Amino acid sequence: MIFAILILLFFAFSIGVFFISNWWILLGIAGIQVLAIFVLRVSVFKAIRSLLLALPFVLMLFGFNMIWLDLEHSASMAARLLIMCNMTFIFMTAVTFLGFIKGLRFFMGRRIAVMIAVGVAFIPLLRDEYLKIRQAMNAKGKRKSLRITFQVVMYKVLYRAGQLSQTLEAKGFK
Repeated sequence: MIFAILILLFFAFSIGVFFISNWWILLGIAGIQVLAIFVLRVSVFKAIRSLLLALPFVLMLFGFNMIWLDLEHSASMAARLLIMCNMTFIFMTAVTFLGFIKGLRFFMGRRIAVMIAVGVAFIPLLRDEYLKIRQAMNAKGKRKSLRITFQVVMYKVLYRAGQLSQTLEAKGFK
């Protein structure tokens, strides 16, 4: 039940932060997030790294907003997006994957929670398979071809998805 409440609060925050236009309130939220980083013992360096990874997207959004809006609205939108990226990182670090799925199960039911869990679990798998195949192609001296790499990655991912499907069926989940 606690995870369901945390997910609900996170969704409310992620929507509500975009309705705040006062700079002092946004600064207060950023201060609360810094406090949350220390209270929840989140790595400060990883939090900064996640913000730096989001920065190109935020700057691109800022540039596009500058075309149609003024400086204050563009900066406000960029600040809100940075706050939201930081909150997402804190939420991902503080709530375990299993806890997140338990919270989703409360809202969506068991079947949908399992489907989301499987889908989210395959994201790192895709990246790992891509890196392994790229390293193998480099070791063999093969030319880098995105089409061939994509075909091999998709074959391996579909193979693992089939194995997972058989495992879930063997455990009685249909």
